[in-house]
Amino acid sequence: MLGYGGAAVVGVLEAVGGSVSGELPFVCGLAGLVWTVLVLRAQWRDGRWRRATVLYGIASLLMVFALAPVGSLLGGAGETYYDAAGAVGALMVVWLARSAHDLADPRPQPVAPPPLPVRPRG
Repeated sequence: MLGYGGAAVVGVLEAVGGSVSGELPFVCGLAGLVWTVLVLRAQWRDGRWRRATVLYGIASLLMVFALAPVGSLLGGAGETYYDAAGAVGALMVVWLARSAHDLADPRPQPVAPPPLPVRPRG
């Protein structure tokens, strides 16, 4: 709630010209980051999610960290930064869609053992 709900509140406040403390976006971003890491850890350990799905999530998370220094290096080339940020968003959408797809698949069930032969009493 704090991560994504707080980010939504910050976005609305900035859109209407409200004042936003410098720490609030940082706290919301950190909470969203921690939540994402916890979800990826749970997906890695649970057999319902394919490894490719989890790797898309890890890639989208790591791209955020790789993109931060690149944005400061690009300086005036803002369009390139926003294009790269769009690619990171696309990776996240792929991860979310694959997560939903993997979760909707039924878990593999063990094969039932063959029935024991019936012997007539006698």
